[in-house]
Amino acid sequence: MKWLKRKLRKWVDDAREEPDVYIGNKVISSRDDVETFGEPMRFTLTKANGGFIVSTKRYDNRTDRSTGDNYIITDSDDLGDAISKIVTMEALKF
Repeated sequence: MKWLKRKLRKWVDDAREEPDVYIGNKVISSRDDVETFGEPMRFTLTKANGGFIVSTKRYDNRTDRSTGDNYIITDSDDLGDAISKIVTMEALKF
C-alpha cells in the first residue's frame, strides 16, 4: 500500500511543477487563473416541471460577498438562447 501512496504523491508533485503553456506571448494555462482573471461565475442547471431553473452564483472579492440569482426557462423557450442571455446579463454585472 505504501507504493501506491508514493506513486500518488509523486504524480501530484509532478503535476504541480508543470510549467504554464504559452502561445506566442499569451499564457493559456496557469495555476493562478482565478487570481489573474477574477472570480468565476458558477451555474447550476436543474430540470423542473415545465422547464429548467438556472441558478447563478458569483463572489465579489472587493466586498467579500457572494451573490446569486435564479432564472426560469420554460419548455417553450430555446435553452441555448436563454442560457446565452443569462451569461451575458451575468457578465455585465461584474
